[in-house]
Amino acid sequence: MFTSRSVNSLIMLLSLEKFCTCTQTYQRHSLDIDPYPWEPESHHAIARLFEHIIDPIIDYFGKDNFQLTYG
Repeated sequence: MFTSRSVNSLIMLLSLEKFCTCTQTYQRHSLDIDPYPWEPESHHAIARLFEHIIDPIIDYFGKDNFQLTYG
């Protein structure tokens, strides 16, 4: 699903893993769920979410003060 990417995209991929696997549902059913989006449009939307919202929040508050959850 994910192919060769630049270093910046690899960093996003690591964040994408946390983004896609932070739910309690995934934690309980991880063997049965593929949490990653298949549509290229979803990849672009998530990248924009990171670029414009998540990364600036982490930059402002620091990584140690940031916890990604669904609620």
